[in-house]
Parts: sequence; structure tokens; C-alpha cells
Amino acid sequence: MPCYAHDNFSVTRGNLETAYHSALQRGMTVRAVLLSTPSYPVGNVLDCATLQSILSFTHENSIHLISDEVYAGCVFEDSDFVSVAEILESSECDRSRVHIIYGLSKDLGVVGFQVGVLYSWNVQVIAAARKLTRFCGTSSHTQGLLAPLLADESFIKMFLTKNHCRITQRYQKVVTALDALGIKFAKSSGGLFCWIFLGHCLRSSSQEEETRLCRYVSEEIGVHLTPGSSSCSCPEPGWFSLCFAGVDDQTLNIALQRLQKLAPGVQY
Repeated sequence: MPCYAHDNFSVTRGNLETAYHSALQRGMTVRAVLLSTPSYPVGNVLDCATLQSILSFTHENSIHLISDEVYAGCVFEDSDFVSVAEILESSECDRSRVHIIYGLSKDLGVVGFQVGVLYSWNVQVIAAARKLTRFCGTSSHTQGLLAPLLADESFIKMFLTKNHCRITQRYQKVVTALDALGIKFAKSSGGLFCWIFLGHCLRSSSQEEETRLCRYVSEEIGVHLTPGSSSCSCPEPGWFSLCFAGVDDQTLNIALQRLQKLAPGVQY
């Protein structure tokens, strides 16, 4: 489902209707809507009204809703995360068609453990998932490490509170630097990344030119970006994801200094 910069890449009922009917016209069978909140790569946090609208849309069309909430604990301090599970409490929609997926790699930083959660009201889906775990179960060593961690509620609360504070500070630092350089970016409410626009650096508005620019930035400037068109299905070439987490302050400062070479008006 394409979303556009003019409305900050927001998910709307109109976007859903357009994508749904377009798929039907192409002879496709639509089984579900898959959404993420906070979203990647923009970082939008879907509010109650938007989630209710999406839930109503899937209910009316008898399709499933899969909500990926892997960044649920990575919202900024001035934002509030709302799970689709909270909307269901006051909704008359068919719960058997709603499923939530989650993982520990983002909020708790345990990348590589490959531990996820499926929360569903559908007994058939749960039964199928249980059978699949026979082939992809979590090792006893991993369980032994994570069980005490997750059981320590005071630590988890403290960790997430500090995480909110630190990623908020990082995001503000990045967007302040981008503002000073005149580089556009999408407003974000959460996540570990910033969605920046470098369309002024493109020689033509195409995915191929975006890929060339991404390679140039990586090899000549020394900053790794994720291209929007090829990696994130962005319909507008020139958007890139800049991850600001996982590096120390010195490394981030160097990256921001290097981005000066991409400011509007600078020859490169």
C-alpha cells in the first residue's frame, strides 16, 4: 500500500481502499492487512482512531489484520503507543481475524536470539503455530537467559524508561542537525531511525538513480543508508532510512558531519 510524503506517509482509510480494490482488479485475493506500529521506516505511531478505522476496514471485508508491534517499546517520550489489543476491548469486530506479532530484538536489544511472540484470538492459528514450533523452537539455553530477564519487572520498567529517554535524545540530535543542513525528513514518533529525503541529490527521479546515490554515500562519504524505493517500497525516489541507534555518540557525530556533503547546494 503506497503512502506519500505530503501526508507524512500516514496510513488512511483511503489508502487501504485504493490498495484493496487495485489488488482485486488485478485478480489477486486479499487475505490480510499487515501493519506495523510504530512503523518502519518512517516511525509513525498509529493512534486509536486510525487503528479503529483499519480494524473496521478488515472486518467489513472479512480479511485478517496482522499488527507488527516489534517497536512498541521504542516510542519517543512525547508519544503514546496504542496496541490493537486495546482497541479490540471496545470493538465488536471479529477477534478471530486479529493477530499481533512481537519480538525482543528491538525493544530489549537482544538481536540474534530470534525470539518472537504471536498473540492471536484464533485457535486454529495458535494450533498451527504450535506445530511449527517443533521445527523452529527456542533453545533451552536462550530460554534460560531470557526467562529471568523478562521475569524481572522492575528492571524491564527501568530499561524501557531509559530507552525512551535515550532514543528521544538521539532522534532530536539527528533532526536538529538535519534542520541546520537544510535536509528534509519525515516527522517521527518512534523507532530507531530517521526517514530523510535526499531528492535534491538525485540526477533523475528513478530507483536506479537512488541506488547510485546510496552507493556513493556509502563508498565516498562513509555513511550507510537504506534506500527507500528498493528496500522499503517507497513510491517516491529519494527517501532513505538513517539508523541512529547501535553506535556511540562519537560515531554518530562523525556521521552527521559527513552528511554535510549532502546538504542542498553543496557540490559532490
